[in-house]
Amino acid sequence: MALAASVTGCTQQQDPAEPTPPTLRIAGSRLPEAWIAGIRQGFGGTKRSVPTAYEAVAEGEALDGLLDGRYEVAAVDGPLSSAQLRQISDYCGGEPDVVPAYVSPVAVVFHVEGLDSLRLSPADLAAILSGAVKAWDDPVLKASNPDVDLPSTPLTLVSYDDAAPLATAAQVSVPPPTDAVTADDAVGMAVALASTDGAIGLLEWRVVGDLDVAEIVAGKTSVAPTDASTANQLARASFTIDRAVPSVAWAPANETAYPYLLVTYLVACPLDGTAGHSIGKARTLLRYAVSESGQLTGHEASGSLPLTPRLRTESLRALLGLT
Repeated sequence: MALAASVTGCTQQQDPAEPTPPTLRIAGSRLPEAWIAGIRQGFGGTKRSVPTAYEAVAEGEALDGLLDGRYEVAAVDGPLSSAQLRQISDYCGGEPDVVPAYVSPVAVVFHVEGLDSLRLSPADLAAILSGAVKAWDDPVLKASNPDVDLPSTPLTLVSYDDAAPLATAAQVSVPPPTDAVTADDAVGMAVALASTDGAIGLLEWRVVGDLDVAEIVAGKTSVAPTDASTANQLARASFTIDRAVPSVAWAPANETAYPYLLVTYLVACPLDGTAGHSIGKARTLLRYAVSESGQLTGHEASGSLPLTPRLRTESLRALLGLT
């Protein structure tokens, strides 16, 4: 009886008109961390906001945490696999909300004394990232650069500790070699690339600055990352949920459209666990994140490439269950 009286007393002290909403827990990699900070700040100023928290975790941990209830939203760098989608659907009791939200171009950055231009085919890049290319005068590189005097400098691969997201953006699925130089974040990557003769690695375009970047072979031509070429590629993309796995569909690269764009998807159950058939608070955050206002806020915070009006509309339709 004493315990019941104590609980009742605490309840009476709380204003029922202003209950404290639970914190919406978000997890993902370090790559979209600045963008998500901007989204959280912008979302906090909306009428339907709730407290939010973000945790940067290792690859795969965000989805694991979504499935065991530690997080309500997972920020996933790259599309879900069909197996992952089935797992999340089983956990949510139906199809989850999955939308593209953060887009960041990925450049192939190199630093070789005396070399200021480089062309790479996707196959060349795969060979480099796998560790198969050991020197800059390797026949693989000579074939794509016949008019360039490539030195015999040893090739040093520079990679994030967690290399999978950028490799996925560059359409490469090979793990980096064990002797790669690793860095914790984009600044560390940029410093390592700029200070190591013979270095090459994948780096987000927003932090490339004046570092040398490779052109990527596209058909009979090649294209370098620029603000225009990355925006052109995004402008040709589409997103629908009427496929096995929701993901952005890309058109082939050309001389004006650079192909390597990292897309982070936000994944959540559409309903709160205790909210019956009401729209979950996670969906409210996702709708803000893909809105024009949310995309502008995220861009200002991180230098991300804002979703096009087409992608924003398609994402909002997906959240409304319209295909």
